[in-house]
Amino acid sequence: MPSKTIEEKREYRRAWDAKNKDKIKGYKEKYYYANIEKCKEQNAIWHSQNREKHNENMKKYYKTENGRKKYRIQAWKKSGVKHDNFETLHTIFMDTKYCEKCHVELIAGGGFGAHKHLDHCHETGNFRNILCGGCNIKIVHKKKINDNTINESSITISSDGSENDP
Repeated sequence: MPSKTIEEKREYRRAWDAKNKDKIKGYKEKYYYANIEKCKEQNAIWHSQNREKHNENMKKYYKTENGRKKYRIQAWKKSGVKHDNFETLHTIFMDTKYCEKCHVELIAGGGFGAHKHLDHCHETGNFRNILCGGCNIKIVHKKKINDNTINESSITISSDGSENDP
């Protein structure tokens, strides 16, 4: 029986890898945790030697759904938002279709107008609402004008979307 060519061996390996993704992931994870310091050192060396390639890969990753989700959650944490479960908060954010104050239909992306914003108390970091950019900025300006005398419990939203202060 003749031996397999290099190309046949590669094809066999690709097929095996495709069928056994979970098994391979388990092997890699087990190795990583058994050799964590070595792996971190190798990763740091690779990143320093391949900075441009890494940056290209990250640009591609942040264009994927998981990448956008990770970036958004990191931005919330960096801006001081506190929550027990950011996965749930992200789901709420993505599922919200209308501003909870003025009821305008929301669109994804940054900016103002009808773009979604996660409203939170800047003193406590607690999540309050999903608002459009306009409503979010109005709350911030109103807070600054009143010299921080309005707390998060003093802003109520009536059924017609207008803001009421006690």
